Amino acid sequence: KNKTASIPTLRTDQGEQIKDLADKAEVLNQYFAQTCTMPKSLCDKQLSAFPVRTTKQLTKCVVSENDVFKILSRLNINKAGAPGLSNRVLRELAPVIVSPFAQLINGSFASDVFPACWKLGFTNAPYKTGDAHLEKNYRLITLPLALSKCVRQSGFKKQDETITQLHEIIHYINKGMDENVFVQGVFLDISKAFDTVWHRGLLHKLESYGIKGSLLQWFKSYLSDRRIVTVVSGTTSTERKINSGMLQGSVLGPLLFLLYINDIDDNLENLCKLFADDTCIFGSGRDLKLSVDALNRDLQRLSEWSDTWSLSFNVKKCKSILFMKNRRLASPTLGMNNINIPLSDVDEHVHLGLLFSTDMTWTKHVDRLVAKVNSLIGA
Repeated sequence: KNKTASIPTLRTDQGEQIKDLADKAEVLNQYFAQTCTMPKSLCDKQLSAFPVRTTKQLTKCVVSENDVFKILSRLNINKAGAPGLSNRVLRELAPVIVSPFAQLINGSFASDVFPACWKLGFTNAPYKTGDAHLEKNYRLITLPLALSKCVRQSGFKKQDETITQLHEIIHYINKGMDENVFVQGVFLDISKAFDTVWHRGLLHKLESYGIKGSLLQWFKSYLSDRRIVTVVSGTTSTERKINSGMLQGSVLGPLLFLLYINDIDDNLENLCKLFADDTCIFGSGRDLKLSVDALNRDLQRLSEWSDTWSLSFNVKKCKSILFMKNRRLASPTLGMNNINIPLSDVDEHVHLGLLFSTDMTWTKHVDRLVAKVNSLIGA
């Protein structure tokens, strides 16, 4: 389905109908900016102690013309980008511009300054899910400026795909069921995870990972004074400033986000699995009460962690499943203690595209896929 189709009339909380393209762009951009803006009191709050993760240091970055040429020559000419020089133009001109562009990049690193004109994020507000007339059901996914994308070239860990985590989770659950022990899974949802990353906290963590000196100052420049605009059917909103978040669609964003949440499983008693902002924990044991107590202790630790680093769990979207071949027991109560709201106990839950059922059979998952295919082909 086309997630960037024309946006219908928007409806505000006050019931106002927004039909004009310029007004739609402004309403959506205001919503995105509010999501990515922290109150000054939170921005300036005291940093918590964070253990040093490595004794190695990375203090500067220098790129060669060969590095830059490889990046330019591999740009995807069919991929959408922000207004300005396109991927096609940059790739075609690579032999001509590689030398001055390499000098520009190295100049940015040497001066500890990320160019202000590259800090502007463009989004066409792709539709997410739910009521298409509500602003909250659109995503802030930016279209990167082609030049700045080359500077920030990075990404997720190669060959670390969703199938890897799904295989590990399925093996863990099936092993427990084969050994006739209780296996409880908790699937957690971080509210607007990418949009609410605390920049001071991120810089604090980067330093503990060995990013020091000039390079740390460059990252500070990269994160500061960012702005966003929203484009609706070719109509562009005014710019708005933001002071938090890792914009989805940016190149460095996913890597920095992973570094920000990498310590989420520190000191947990149970198995914890992460893939981007999808987090789940699993406990097992022959004594269900002891297993649940351990899970609740971990949930308390996660609540404290989220408070410390200015992220929040959407408890209403967090789900718990007790896995067993023949479900005869009601799931025990699990909750995020500092919020004092119990997690929803369900018989099935979709995680990384796979529908997990309490009995670990796949009939419902297959039925779901068949229904989805039928809807796409009009059957």
